[in-house]
Amino acid sequence: MGRLVCFCFVLLGDILLGVSLEKFGGVLMDKSLNLLRRGTPGEMLKMKMGNVLITMVYPGVISFFEKGFGVKGAMQYLRIIGNNIGKDLFNVWIAKENKLDKIIKEIFKLAWGKVEVQKEGENYFRIIDKSCGLCMDYELQFETEEHVQYCGPIGGFLETYLNLLAEKRDLEYNKVEVTTVFSRGSGAAHCEHRLRILE
Repeated sequence: MGRLVCFCFVLLGDILLGVSLEKFGGVLMDKSLNLLRRGTPGEMLKMKMGNVLITMVYPGVISFFEKGFGVKGAMQYLRIIGNNIGKDLFNVWIAKENKLDKIIKEIFKLAWGKVEVQKEGENYFRIIDKSCGLCMDYELQFETEEHVQYCGPIGGFLETYLNLLAEKRDLEYNKVEVTTVFSRGSGAAHCEHRLRILE
């Protein structure tokens, strides 16, 4: 199984931790989460297992968080999940690159694929992902104008991983902050994370 599948299982494990399976199952069975809107069975057979899991389960997870904790609460919880995954990955894999933009590309290549990294000024980077594995091309109808950014965990993951790496090695930064600013899963044209060097 691919790295994305491992990410899915870690994500789902974190999500289910402390959550009643009965309560969670009720959300997954919600009629508004029609699985066929995410692809035909034929299309799903051509997908990698990790993509199938994300396609089928992740929108239900987002819906569960939005309904249970509101948009802000859901984003905070997803960020914590990302932080935990960043710690777990750091314990088993260390990036080889030393330049910040190359480290980011190496991390994304490991987990999700290509990403565009643009430096803006001395302390800022834009991380643009046009094929986010968490957002995909969902056709969801949102009940409110404000909704959860599907790739929110990636910001927490990246921030935690990069900060742990800076503690271990002498790099061009000591501490960063990563914020998810756009998400395809929330209706944007692409996913974008903004990185700021704090130290």
